[in-house]
Amino acid sequence: IKAVTHRPTVEAFLDGRRLTALSASADLGIDSVSSQGSVILGAVPSWLTGHGLRGKLVIRMGYDGYTTDVFTGYVEDDGRNYFPFDLEIKGAGPLKQAQWQYPTEVTYASKTDTFMVNDLLDKAGIEDRDINGEGATNLGTLENVVLEAAKAPWELINRLDQLWRYKTFDGPDGVVRRRAISLPSATAAYAYVQGTPSGNNLAILSIKRPRTVRGIHNKVVV
Repeated sequence: IKAVTHRPTVEAFLDGRRLTALSASADLGIDSVSSQGSVILGAVPSWLTGHGLRGKLVIRMGYDGYTTDVFTGYVEDDGRNYFPFDLEIKGAGPLKQAQWQYPTEVTYASKTDTFMVNDLLDKAGIEDRDINGEGATNLGTLENVVLEAAKAPWELINRLDQLWRYKTFDGPDGVVRRRAISLPSATAAYAYVQGTPSGNNLAILSIKRPRTVRGIHNKVVV
């Protein structure tokens, strides 16, 4: 039996300039709001002084010299505990920008979920993205969909994702929106509160829809 070994390869770039990394790590996935990347340098290059923060950080990993993107974001912090002997550059994924408060109110009337997610990402300053959606046109018809002033775009994106069972997350090269896999849960999958009575329609105080395969059947409580 012949065993073939492969040499792990890692590459890191800051604003397109190669970094000599001792190690690198990337943490991404739909279980975290935004991804994280980290690069530890054995020596600090002279051009890095006063340059690193907010710079574009790309980490590539692979084998035998062949690599692919595993993290794309920006430098959020650097660890200088052992500076100048080594330096840890810490990066955050682009979706972190959608968690900052937006200064003014944003209102959507009869817009699709895809339009609203894309527009919210635009307002957060996120350009690299690949967004899927249902293309439903009834959102905001009865009542405008509003992002309140001083609220983060991520809050509305998350509510839209819950409604249409999507998940928006950081991918290796930008923000991605995909349909989420439904997992059993003992908690309510949806819980909404709706406004005042109109005509023959009674006011809905709350609606919950627990979804689980354990303990109870699907049911709706109004």
